[in-house]
Amino acid sequence: APVSASTSASLALALKNNDPKEVTENGKKISVLNISITDDITLKKTADVADDIESIADMFKEGSVTKADRYVIDLGGNTLTQETDVQFDPHAMDVVFKNGELAFSDANIENPAHSLINPTGSGKFTLDGVTMTTKSGTAIFVEYGYEVVDGKKVPVIPEIVINNSTINAAGAYAVSTNASIKKAEGAPVTGDETQISVVATDPEVKITITNSTLTAGVSYNILTGKYESNTDVEGTALFINVPSDVTVDGSTLVANRQVVMVRGGELEMSDSTIELVKDDDVTGDLNMEWGDGNEAPHAAMLLGNM
Repeated sequence: APVSASTSASLALALKNNDPKEVTENGKKISVLNISITDDITLKKTADVADDIESIADMFKEGSVTKADRYVIDLGGNTLTQETDVQFDPHAMDVVFKNGELAFSDANIENPAHSLINPTGSGKFTLDGVTMTTKSGTAIFVEYGYEVVDGKKVPVIPEIVINNSTINAAGAYAVSTNASIKKAEGAPVTGDETQISVVATDPEVKITITNSTLTAGVSYNILTGKYESNTDVEGTALFINVPSDVTVDGSTLVANRQVVMVRGGELEMSDSTIELVKDDDVTGDLNMEWGDGNEAPHAAMLLGNM
């Protein structure tokens, strides 16, 4: 049976002091650590006791978690709230959150592109039956990492799975990729270089979105039954700008700058709805000069790069 946790302290102990179970998946044996959350938990800015954890990153940092091939956090219909703006990078980990709410409550993140979930490298991050919200900042920002093999930089890529879930991002993006590669420890770089650019021959980031809703830069008005623009943020629900294999099926995407923007990679979308919410303050026709990220023409779907 899964190990249960009802407070941040017991969650920390559950992750650190329990052994994963061995299961067979596709003919391969893997170790899985299952944690079941039995009450709402808030990861506070200031921990009350030594065993408390202040962020999801704390939950999985080296030395604080039992090693496993996969970590499954069953929210059990409860809400896990993080008060800080600390990013979580499931680097080289397979992390699943399911059945509940994941809330990031810091409303003061100044950079709307700053993400709360920031997978890099060979990690895999899954939302299954989860509602994820941010009060400010981007929800999921996917980046290449790289390892050093025989003195050369070798890109390693994360995988994102969003199934039967909702992501409501108050920042610039619900799900986005990034066309740079974070520096790895010991990587052979020159001068002050800390990042290198992704090129077309690099491996593809894999993102699968099924039966889900993604929103950015908008809020749902329960009285009118319609989405309204958040005037202080120009959002894009799905933004892709690197070699990618992205599949969207049976989903709804809503935003106020672009709903979907593909500056690179491949997107296959089926049985889905995209909605561009009107905002007179969001401008930019096809003749505008393109900038970084979604600083590009205002459109429901924008394909290409300049």
